[in-house]
Amino acid sequence: MSTVEELRQSGNAAFSAGRYQEALAFYEQALALDAENVDLLNNAAAASHSLKKYDDAIAYARRSLSVRDNFKAHTRVGAALWALNRLPEAAMEYERAAVLSPGNPSLEESRQTLLRLLQQSFGSGGVVPPLCSTGKLGVCLDVVVVTLALLTMFFLFFMPALAKKTWNFLMATAVVQQAMIARKQGLLKASKEVLLKWSDHRCTLELLLCSIALIGAVEPQMLLVSALGIYSAVSLASNLPTLSNISPFLHRLCAPYLQRVLANQSMVANYAATLEAIMLFTVMFSGGAIFTLVYIQYVKNLYLIDNNTRVAFTGIRMNLSRLTRHPYMPLFVDTYMQKFCELIYTIAQRGI
Repeated sequence: MSTVEELRQSGNAAFSAGRYQEALAFYEQALALDAENVDLLNNAAAASHSLKKYDDAIAYARRSLSVRDNFKAHTRVGAALWALNRLPEAAMEYERAAVLSPGNPSLEESRQTLLRLLQQSFGSGGVVPPLCSTGKLGVCLDVVVVTLALLTMFFLFFMPALAKKTWNFLMATAVVQQAMIARKQGLLKASKEVLLKWSDHRCTLELLLCSIALIGAVEPQMLLVSALGIYSAVSLASNLPTLSNISPFLHRLCAPYLQRVLANQSMVANYAATLEAIMLFTVMFSGGAIFTLVYIQYVKNLYLIDNNTRVAFTGIRMNLSRLTRHPYMPLFVDTYMQKFCELIYTIAQRGI
């Protein structure tokens, strides 16, 4: 009977010769004898990746990580996600690997290449804006939301007493706006099957969030105000002909700005998603306990269904990592920041 080491070496030889299925068979035999061997799990992940079995590669690498955190397993997961074109998630894995193996030239080269691809997909429209309102009523609601968002931002700085009123009007209008979008998607039916789909759609998540903010008398949240205004501006920019039919004057007034929004709608939508992501770290200070818990669930579900949100969190983590890895920064700062990011990522992967 072959030993674990003999099977591993046979697998490595087969892998080097390009016989990936044979190599995987050897690794699986070895794992039957030593199920928690990190090297074997990582090798099995590599063989599965070479066979284009990317989900299997991720599964093997995750098993490796469950035994011990190691950079090779993170790169295996990242490479498989990359192959599946799940670039934001892949970038997160390479960031984790870079923390565990700083200065690794091969890893750093892959990380930088992935970052460039992520930026290119972002700049070329790879990030898709949320569903837009349609029809004259939808455009009118977009105009109202943008106007109320601008007024609320102004009042927050200069007339705080009025900000609460415009915030409440904004939440109410957003509820109606998202309810209209949800209705067109067939999500407002009195059916358990339909209700179970609510967590898979931004419009219903936003509908619930704004409803709870309104009912719970939540204080104005500057970042949420900005995000709602930006999303409605993107929607409005996509409906310029309808706006022209409704109000030629308003069209002439807003067209130059909305055309710029339309030309850069992916970047603008991602900026709004970034504001929502940042709010996850600030809502606890001003939103109250109940709204904070609701907002955590809101962002958690967005992370699972919305590429904008994944890109936003990836960018935030990368920027924080650059800061915490600066020479003047104590090592423990980066260590705990990465652990915090890991916690958020782990929570996001779990069901409600």
